[in-house]
Amino acid sequence: RDDAIGIRPREGTGRPVDPTVSKWEILVHIVDVSDIYAPSNKVPKHVKQDLRVLEDAAQSRGISRYDLPFGPLHLLPPSVLKVLGFSTKKEVQRCLTLWVYMDDKTGRVHDMGLERTITGKPVELTYQQALALMDQPKPSNSEAAKTRALLLVLDRHLGKWYENRYKNNIEFRKRDARMSKKAQ
Repeated sequence: RDDAIGIRPREGTGRPVDPTVSKWEILVHIVDVSDIYAPSNKVPKHVKQDLRVLEDAAQSRGISRYDLPFGPLHLLPPSVLKVLGFSTKKEVQRCLTLWVYMDDKTGRVHDMGLERTITGKPVELTYQQALALMDQPKPSNSEAAKTRALLLVLDRHLGKWYENRYKNNIEFRKRDARMSKKAQ
């Protein structure tokens, strides 16, 4: 996996908190692959060729795509994801994190940014597992309860963002209609 989601209290960031907006920032973590790059004068020729293949593969994809029903096509090749991707076996993970501060009542984005971060071990869930956990009234353990709470906050915020975008952006509505047709 090359990405993960999360939330954090805005007050811990040092950025201003507006209690009428929300206390949470939504986080999208993307695996930081900069560790595999070095100044070109310090990289052996045979490694440069391998890095070029990796860079070409990433550029040809441009983004990670989630095409239903086929599943994800990640930005990075599977062999690289295996080494650098998010894993429950790693205590910490270096990432680039997009953070978004949005109004949890209207879905309007108030602030956003990109920063380098370090995350702890992820909780790996499929979409089906996440939905099932959100539907559980009382999870079986504290880790599941914490994960469920995080998912519910994300669901509320992203649901409001989706409603706001759908209501106010014609291009978003057109894209949504195209995606709905593909999923059928």
